[in-house]
Amino acid sequence: VNCGLRGPTSFATAPFWEGTESWSSIQDAANNTYSCVRSVNTTSDLQYCEWVSGEVEYYDVLADEWQMSNLAPTMDPALQATFHARLMELKGCDGRKQCHTTN
Repeated sequence: VNCGLRGPTSFATAPFWEGTESWSSIQDAANNTYSCVRSVNTTSDLQYCEWVSGEVEYYDVLADEWQMSNLAPTMDPALQATFHARLMELKGCDGRKQCHTTN
């Protein structure tokens, strides 16, 4: 998988991206010390992460594909609340039917 690419061909293993979901949830596998939510559409690619330590990271992946500039310190509080709520929702859902979202 070439993480620099975007779209259906970026996902070579299941679950495959069909272009209908606009949010995804990412968790590290070993000890779950962080969780992320990513919002991707035709004009933006944003990633928001929360660490168990309380640290928050927020990136505009289109402008910063290597995620070197953490924008969380300058995030609008309402936007951060939206991302936090979506992350909690996705962490609590179970299976594609329950977790599928298009907004």
